[in-house]
Amino acid sequence: TSIDFNAENPTPAPFASVPDLDATGNFGSIGQFTVHPESKTVYFGHPSGLWRAGLSANSLAQIQTGVISPSLLIKAGTLYYVEETQLHFGALDESTGVYTESEDSPITLPQAGEVALECHPVDNHLYLYQVDQPILRSSVPADALDGDTTFITIPLPTSKQVSTWSAFTLGPDGRLLLGGSSTGESTMKIVAHSDDYLGASWTVVETGVPGVA
Repeated sequence: TSIDFNAENPTPAPFASVPDLDATGNFGSIGQFTVHPESKTVYFGHPSGLWRAGLSANSLAQIQTGVISPSLLIKAGTLYYVEETQLHFGALDESTGVYTESEDSPITLPQAGEVALECHPVDNHLYLYQVDQPILRSSVPADALDGDTTFITIPLPTSKQVSTWSAFTLGPDGRLLLGGSSTGESTMKIVAHSDDYLGASWTVVETGVPGVA
């Protein structure tokens, strides 16, 4: 749908499927995707690779084959994504959404697996998280990645009451946030946060809310 927020009374248009990504596209359930507003292009990872699609029919195109982590990131016209142990990045054309890989891409990561990919809103460093593994932080901001880029590891908070830390994100102020689940017969949601960008100290909060984070 689209909304004109300049109108006196903004009204959303009816929702509709992206033409190439309806049921006939045979992609199944697309759990995560990201959008390039300038070109109105959708990007998503799939077991068959990385794909993009515009708002017009027959715009579907495969960017890359391989196992792509579903968490994608667009920052300042650059697309970032992870293929197994490789962090890829490159520019998106403002009008067509076509992806062009950077000469410095890809960068090898210290661990493989499906990751959550985030960019710190204050200093623009990248954070990558794989369930129950140390958080990774890039040594340089996202727009300065090159062949010399390394990743430091940020240990997870230690808590005997947590069975798994299943989710990670960054707050608008850069606060590090983890979501987890407690041990025991009655599973409860647990949240941890750190205001140190290196996670030097964490505050673990038992929410008392039943369920899995």
